Amino acid sequence: MSSPHPNPVVERLAQRRFELESLLEAQSAVIRKEPGGYQAAYERNQDGFAKQPGDRWIPADDVDKEKMIKKMEEMRAKTPTSIDDRMKIVFAAHGLLMYIVRLDMNELPMDTQLQIGKRTLELHREVLPPMGPAQAEMLVSDSKQQPLARPSTLPPTRPVTALDVELFEADRFKIVGMSFIRQESDEEVFYEVAEIGLSKKEVWYQVHFEGCAEYIQIDQEQMMAMVKDSLMLEPASTCPLL
Repeated sequence: MSSPHPNPVVERLAQRRFELESLLEAQSAVIRKEPGGYQAAYERNQDGFAKQPGDRWIPADDVDKEKMIKKMEEMRAKTPTSIDDRMKIVFAAHGLLMYIVRLDMNELPMDTQLQIGKRTLELHREVLPPMGPAQAEMLVSDSKQQPLARPSTLPPTRPVTALDVELFEADRFKIVGMSFIRQESDEEVFYEVAEIGLSKKEVWYQVHFEGCAEYIQIDQEQMMAMVKDSLMLEPASTCPLL
């Protein structure tokens, strides 16, 4: 086990993110196994959380923040007895995450935000099982000289959901290290999001595409548009690979 981060703010928010992300992914994994899958459960339950695109998770100024957080905490703590219960827990956990990444973390310096992202990643990696051959193949070569090749045996894939995209947009560090498959013309293209670059005005990603040795730089708007049309490779755990 790793040592706690020396900055108590970093450690507190990283532990909180780790707890909520693990809960969200564990419940989502169960939902995706059901007939009708994730999208059907999402559509049945979203009305209580979303009225307009973009305002799903952060309420207007005239909404009592503490009251809303209490409501979501109560919902996510319930023991689920149905798929709809699980979907409501997903919404609640996601809403609580949005409070962290859009409000709590936004008030912190960028360096501190990055430390929170890295510490959260460290916590997730501590609970991942040892990598098998297929997962080991997915690691980006340190030399970065060889064209990227998809692993001979792919882990399960799933469509990228609206919740995924919203979390990627709010928590820009989260997508780094993830792998996707995108349909382009008559072929599927495997790619990995290798690195993130940040400035005061811009965010960009270094993306490694199948068959290419060099990374391609893509801005945040292009990155989000691309993942919306992609399949996400699932990690070998119920915890998300950040």
